[in-house]
Amino acid sequence: MSITLKDFVQQALLDITTAVNNAKEQSPLSIAPGFVEGQIQLEPQMIEFSVHVSVSEEKSKSGKSEVSIPIIQIVKAAVDGELSSKNEQMTIQTLKFSVPVYFQANNNKT
Repeated sequence: MSITLKDFVQQALLDITTAVNNAKEQSPLSIAPGFVEGQIQLEPQMIEFSVHVSVSEEKSKSGKSEVSIPIIQIVKAAVDGELSSKNEQMTIQTLKFSVPVYFQANNNKT
């Protein structure tokens, strides 16, 4: 399975914030309240991501042409009726970043 980084981060943030909001609405206790004993509570909570991204580049020869295509996942293919060879290099990088989220604040879209 492959997913773009954009889609992964977006869905993770939506899932986390929706879950916290649902829990706030259903819990008999205060979860991420905006005020505690009259004092404003607007501290960001950091959602930390550590994502391993792999990028591979495949060079293949088939007949008279040579193709070099950067791809984000390992793809294996065969060409019927022709000799082919493949040389694949893969690089794995780790991306680490944090996104501040204010669970206490309501998102008033106007």
